[in-house]
Amino acid sequence: MIGDDIRAHMTQEAPRECCGVVIRVDGELVYVPCRNISDGENEFIMHPHDYAAAEDSGELCAIVHSHPNGTSELSPPDREALKYSSVDWLIVGQDGTITGYKCNQDHSEASDGDDNGGAVRSPSAEVRAEL
Repeated sequence: MIGDDIRAHMTQEAPRECCGVVIRVDGELVYVPCRNISDGENEFIMHPHDYAAAEDSGELCAIVHSHPNGTSELSPPDREALKYSSVDWLIVGQDGTITGYKCNQDHSEASDGDDNGGAVRSPSAEVRAEL
């Protein structure tokens, strides 16, 4: 399952944030780890060649990154960036919880009335099922 692959990548990259993408290849979802080229531990900048190679390999389904010293909640920079993203996001927290967020949404409100702790889940049931 891609959730296990994402968590393993987070562990491998800690204390830095890991980053990667979920793509669909021949009907299967695959997590593709990417290099984080950020100088800081608490942010990610996905290596453009890694991103392009993943995008060339399949249909892009989600952007992934970790908060190895925090929760899977959106940080303020995440909230801002997600407003302009054309792809859903998955964030894995230090406890291994993975939360999905819809792209092109204003996530300034903490709760959407769901029972998932205020997280606005990714619309893709297919991706959620693989976590």
